[in-house]
Amino acid sequence: MGASTRAVAPFLDARWVDAAARLPRHDKLGSRFHRRLVAECDPRLLEYPLAGEERVLPAPRLLYWLRKPGAVGYDTFGAATRLPEFEELIRDSPLLDQFATRKQRVRVLATHDEASLDLLLTLHFAAEAAAAASPA
Repeated sequence: MGASTRAVAPFLDARWVDAAARLPRHDKLGSRFHRRLVAECDPRLLEYPLAGEERVLPAPRLLYWLRKPGAVGYDTFGAATRLPEFEELIRDSPLLDQFATRKQRVRVLATHDEASLDLLLTLHFAAEAAAAASPA
């Protein structure tokens, strides 16, 4: 991506924060702007479950703030962390050996420490990308 355009971290870029701040309150509440943007960009994304709903609704349910916690219901891993392949990847990845021993990774899997699992998964894929990018 960097070859054709400048990468932007939206929540750290002042232009993005300014544009989001200028959105009408109605669009901010219940993620209405986000819902509309997803629908316009790729309606297939509306088929994914979100915050206890079977799919993304075009607008939040009436009195939605009374039915859910105050945080947006994004799950870092969702059901993926419960798959046997996930556990196998964290436990057996040779790419993670440079960061944590297999015994340490098994302990993290047993405790279900979400922050550590997130870090290990990120490290695995970063190491995988670095290995793919380096000349053979």
